[in-house]
Amino acid sequence: MKKRKILFLTFFLICFCNSSIAQKWVYVGLNEQGEKTYVNTKHIVQVSTIVKKAWTKFSKKNYKFYENGTYRIIPLITYTYLAEYDCHNKTTKNITLIVREESNGKILLNQTREKSEQKLEYMVPDTIGEAIINYLCK
Repeated sequence: MKKRKILFLTFFLICFCNSSIAQKWVYVGLNEQGEKTYVNTKHIVQVSTIVKKAWTKFSKKNYKFYENGTYRIIPLITYTYLAEYDCHNKTTKNITLIVREESNGKILLNQTREKSEQKLEYMVPDTIGEAIINYLCK
């Protein structure tokens, strides 16, 4: 009986701990192609007083993927970006892009730009980029 209680308690703690470290994706709006866009609020990093680093993601349906000389249609992929957002100047700098096939979790692309390739881009008004920076910098 005592072993059963210990086993139950261990199981409960494992489930509780796993849920507490789960990522927290918050919906911020639709991008220009009508795809839902999210920000990971659990991993926002304050880089400086005006700059934040955060992960964002959106999914694409029926993606045409070129691989080994042929195209194939992937029912659902997710783009996940790590970027820095300058709250004062309303600019962004993309750092990492990960493209993942949803059906099997296969990583199709994992690319981190060299520092010299990370270019600042101004946010275009009334776009999902502006919605993301407004969310992060509120």
